[in-house]
Amino acid sequence: MESRFCLGSVNKMNRAKIALITTHQIDLGIRTLAGSLKGEIDYILLNLSTGNQEFSHKYSEQVIDQVSDLIKDCDFIGFSAIDLYFQRATNLAQQLKKRLSIPVIFGGIHAIMYPEECIKYADAVCIGEGDISLKELILNWETRYTTMKANFWLKKGRKIIKLPRERLIKDLDRLPMPDFSFDKYFALYNNRLVNIRRRKYRPHLEHHQIGHKNTIIYASDRGCPNSCSYCYNRNLREIFRCPGKEYLRQKSVARIITELKKLKKDSPWADFLNLMNDDTAARSEDEIRAFSKMYKKEIRLPFYCMVSPQTITDNKIRNLIAAGCVELNVGIQTNETVNYEIYQRFTSDALILSRVKLLNKYCNKIKLFYDFIINNPGETEEQTVRTIDLIKQIPLPFDVVTHNLCLGKGSALYQRFKKQGIITKHSKIFDSDYHDFGKNINEHSHNDNFYVNLIMDWISGLHSKKMIGRLPREKAELKYFKPFKPLFGKSDFRNLFNESDEMSTLDFLLSNDVKHYLKENPKILFKIRVSLPSIVYSNSGHCATI
Repeated sequence: MESRFCLGSVNKMNRAKIALITTHQIDLGIRTLAGSLKGEIDYILLNLSTGNQEFSHKYSEQVIDQVSDLIKDCDFIGFSAIDLYFQRATNLAQQLKKRLSIPVIFGGIHAIMYPEECIKYADAVCIGEGDISLKELILNWETRYTTMKANFWLKKGRKIIKLPRERLIKDLDRLPMPDFSFDKYFALYNNRLVNIRRRKYRPHLEHHQIGHKNTIIYASDRGCPNSCSYCYNRNLREIFRCPGKEYLRQKSVARIITELKKLKKDSPWADFLNLMNDDTAARSEDEIRAFSKMYKKEIRLPFYCMVSPQTITDNKIRNLIAAGCVELNVGIQTNETVNYEIYQRFTSDALILSRVKLLNKYCNKIKLFYDFIINNPGETEEQTVRTIDLIKQIPLPFDVVTHNLCLGKGSALYQRFKKQGIITKHSKIFDSDYHDFGKNINEHSHNDNFYVNLIMDWISGLHSKKMIGRLPREKAELKYFKPFKPLFGKSDFRNLFNESDEMSTLDFLLSNDVKHYLKENPKILFKIRVSLPSIVYSNSGHCATI
């Protein structure tokens, strides 16, 4: 397919124009590409995330009509694709190609990992980092088959030209600054495409955990120090042949501050920052100290960031807090047996407990969120109970955040589970929403450890002196807890309740007799799950249904 763009035009009015589209929440990819194109190629940015609304693989005709009308003067369409929203992106791409007859280019993690899937729906697929390559492709579109030497698969009729992949960009500081403005930025707002430059539509991150409107997102790093079996970072390490530290690349502190100043200037409404690195504490203590000093002076926005137990130190935490970190997310995931044997995430229970005790010293200055993975079909009931026992040892207060295990088809763990027969062709572990427990609850109910995973779901949220997530801490309060009331009309359950006077709620629900009773009455389990209140996190009393 040829573009309507006339190659070689030097008239600014005739420059090529591309619509850069993301169908998921995070817009960092399209903003980064826009920054690389700025000045030479025109663009429009579309964030078509549906936020925390019901997950769907298709957009309504109303949305497709609006997108088509908005980008009808574009010469190219570029999609940033990830596993979970890939089908949504391909459905939209097919509709737009029919209506507009212009070339479609796919990029992003899914394109790098599965170019053979993406090329079915695209005219070109970027198989590496597109910061420089995308501009080269667009400027040389008419001669692309002879001019382009690397980083793309190109469709030529029924033939696919597979160019070699370039190595990762080492020095991130030499790249253009992302476009943080909102002048050419459109997003879905109540099923309508709006330019969110207007104050009425000023953007906020609809995050299941960050309870702040007017949030801006920024990442200073690419890559992760870990190489977990469930994560795409492991695949990218192998694809780009980066077994060591060179896979994790980080912008300098000076460059970070420069970019954040521009981001803040372009977002005067913003009052919170999501520092979205895989592990902000992977930097040295000296770097974090320098960042803290400059951030306090130049940026002064409260922020959220993610860290790993392996990288946390007292000095790093103190400097992050001094900089303005008010919410810290720590990726625990599970107990050491599953971490080591299944996830290949080498974190011991002893290390985890030492780090959470360290962090607890600062609980009056920072809100602590601990991430856990649930609904792992390869995990035994005993292993999940061990994770609950680990949680019981964490000092109060803190928040438990649970995510359903959701695997890309190329991930090491997906391939292992498939070989072991744990994943079947009917499994939803690939295309399910890792935020939404309820959507695939019937699928999860077939797992042997479904009951204890339900308990993990029930204890998501704030852990305080009175509450364990959505459950009262003391069993004496359970009979007043609405979803459990119907159970007390049943003599067998009432007897179990009365015979365990000294137990806490959690111990009561995990006791053999109660566990057996509830597992034998799955309708009751489903009724309790549906009736439970929304998860409440400690940040601003924000609620989220998971």
